[in-house]
Amino acid sequence: MVDNKSPAAVEAGNDGFVHKKAGWSKKKKIIVSIVVTIALLLVIVLPIIFFVVVPKVAQSSINGSQLEFLEASILEPTDTTFKTALKIKVTNAGHTSATLENDGPTTVYWVYANKEVPLLEMQMGPFSVADNEGMIDQTVENVKILDPETFAKFNKILVVSPEITWRLKANMKVRALSRTYKGLTMDKEVTLKGMDRLQGVYVKEFEPTAPVDQTGASPTTLSMKAIIRNPSPIGIDLASIAFDIALPLPAELVPAGSGIPNPLPFGVSSSTAAATLAGNNQNTEVPLTATIAPIADAPAALRPTLGTQMTGLLAGQASVKLVAQIKDVGGPAWLKQSLVGLPLNIFMGRDASYEAALKAFSGEH
Repeated sequence: MVDNKSPAAVEAGNDGFVHKKAGWSKKKKIIVSIVVTIALLLVIVLPIIFFVVVPKVAQSSINGSQLEFLEASILEPTDTTFKTALKIKVTNAGHTSATLENDGPTTVYWVYANKEVPLLEMQMGPFSVADNEGMIDQTVENVKILDPETFAKFNKILVVSPEITWRLKANMKVRALSRTYKGLTMDKEVTLKGMDRLQGVYVKEFEPTAPVDQTGASPTTLSMKAIIRNPSPIGIDLASIAFDIALPLPAELVPAGSGIPNPLPFGVSSSTAAATLAGNNQNTEVPLTATIAPIADAPAALRPTLGTQMTGLLAGQASVKLVAQIKDVGGPAWLKQSLVGLPLNIFMGRDASYEAALKAFSGEH
């Protein structure tokens, strides 16, 4: 009789012999169970990882990242668009290597007076992050000015303020772990340095373009270079710029009731070539020509002082503090609205420097 309870059942074959019945050993059953369990886990867990966990990690990395604008120059401006050169340092971006790309335009909002005002729209290119950081270094064409009047107001504040705040919003997609994940968002508030009244403007190089009339009856024309440092990462193309120049007078020279204006109109100046106002405290040289009013046109009581001052200035033995007011700017209407009327303090002398200009106007705004 065959024992069916034995580890391997046996049965009689046609050949008259007794054969063992084929069966699975306990070890095989365990291996098969493990393989099936792993397969089931992979079928269940992998989609969760790729479609739930990774997107959440990617969104968390975007949320936790920080943006530092190193450059955001306004180039080739028109009434409705401009080109920008962007350099943005990305930190706290997570440890997974990834390529991020805007899934549509980025909208830049101006955060001011407890309001968020739509300012710009741009289509940025992809950028990569790895080991917790990355760098956005790209030129973006056709940045759209959403409202030129609002953009003019923004630039007016930018020029006089120590800092400004933007908010950037965009839909994003991320390429990581050989897959692309859509449906992510970026919402970042960033603070940038403003131009802070462009303090520290100085003129060190200047020469008369014709012999100086020693009698003071004729104007003096100078060729010179103004050096401007812009602390903001936001630079801007200037096609041309023109100033009215005035000379601040000490109180003792302007007695009450004298009728002498203070500061005293001193001349006019205009650029002789286009210039790009660089950002991040780089020196920008602006070539200028200036026409200084005849000393004979000044009030009689001031002529001796002005004559001595002008002689000393041209000889390299004296420096002067000037106040220039921008009266015209070449370019689109919003740029004119932003800059015309802006006063600039200028320190002029052969020994002039950025530090000397700051010291000369210390406490003045």
